[in-house]
Amino acid sequence: MILILTILGAGTCSSVLTYRLVLWLKKHHPEIWESTGRPSPLGAAFGFGGFGLQKFLLSRQFYELGDPR
Repeated sequence: MILILTILGAGTCSSVLTYRLVLWLKKHHPEIWESTGRPSPLGAAFGFGGFGLQKFLLSRQFYELGDPR
């Protein structure tokens, strides 16, 4: 039971972080948001249409932004 709650909690946390990341990219770095395929915050948070965003994160391109946030 604890394992199931831990997995659900991690999934929820991940969804919230992805949602916020997409909103932040759209507002502060629209060129990156465009290049990742213009993901919608809700769609990316629940795993729909976030392939460009996943590529952006896995290739660690966020280091090139030069943004301290």
